[in-house]
Amino acid sequence: MTRFYMAFHRQRLGLDAMYVNDASASAYLLRPDLFKTRRGAVRVVCGGVADGESIQKPAGKRFPPGAWDNRPEQVICTDVDSDGVRNLFARVLRGH
Repeated sequence: MTRFYMAFHRQRLGLDAMYVNDASASAYLLRPDLFKTRRGAVRVVCGGVADGESIQKPAGKRFPPGAWDNRPEQVICTDVDSDGVRNLFARVLRGH
């Protein structure tokens, strides 16, 4: 399965790596210090070139009244200490 995802990310995104979304969520629960986060309202684009993409209005940003008003704030991850997460995974897999 990993080989499939590595090939997909290499072919489609030009990355010699892969995203591990579910495992990253677990890592965040164990070590939130390995992630940078931002608060703000989140919406999903419906239609147009960005159809299906999640977007965020960062907390504190001011916009004219509109569709973002009264939306609850969510915390999203914007960056990760990838070496730290890999080390965490290795320690967990080794049982340390």
